[in-house]
Amino acid sequence: MGLVDSHCHLDDTKFYLDRAQIINRLKDDGVDFVITCADSIESSKKILLLADKYSNVFASAGVHPHNAKEYNEESSKKIISYINHKKVVAIGEIGLDYHYDFSPRDVQLDVMLKQIKIAEKYNMPIIFHIREAYDDFMSILKKGDIPQNSVLHCFSGSCKTADECLDNNMLVSFTGVITFKNAKKILDVVKRVPLSKMMIETDSPYMAPAPFRGKRNEPKHVLEVAKAISAVKNVSLDKVIKATKQNAVNFFGINKLREGI
Repeated sequence: MGLVDSHCHLDDTKFYLDRAQIINRLKDDGVDFVITCADSIESSKKILLLADKYSNVFASAGVHPHNAKEYNEESSKKIISYINHKKVVAIGEIGLDYHYDFSPRDVQLDVMLKQIKIAEKYNMPIIFHIREAYDDFMSILKKGDIPQNSVLHCFSGSCKTADECLDNNMLVSFTGVITFKNAKKILDVVKRVPLSKMMIETDSPYMAPAPFRGKRNEPKHVLEVAKAISAVKNVSLDKVIKATKQNAVNFFGINKLREGI
């Protein structure tokens, strides 16, 4: 089928018992490859081990805003060492999360900017996590401090915010949230964003789409996200799958990597 889950967390403890089975059946589930995303230095290391073991698993490296308070000089060195690995395809997920404020906001901002500098120095794509912090993020964008080679994962902003990000040549990524009954606002964004500018993801094991809400999410459910986009944009499912796969391949440089694996 050629689906791509551009953002999941296969290192999560919720996959402890059947992680290998889930990865081994990705092809049968119609999923070509997945990007397993880091949220800390520890998870960056764990994810890299998974990517080393499985040809259809690629990794990111970075520190999530929740864990920004743990960031130090050694963290930067670790991230740089990880991104030198051929299976690490992005810096992330990094950003700002004002919903929980697990790390002080000024610390979140400082850590995000430090990781942006690493990404720019080493020419790496960036996966951004922005939650209830779009005002601050857009202020930084308008200053020219957000690289174009970036994606806003689990996009939850407005149409105006999406337009401004697209104007900066960024991508936006949608999760199973767009299948929820109260998803009118985000579906308006889906209608607005061209297929050439979007990716799809599960963010599994979290945010399972309808009809799997309340259950553990997993990469195969990215199909439900593609179906929702197909319906709201009135285009074929095949067109959505092909476009979002090509966007992921281009953004993360997957074909170039596969030639060397």
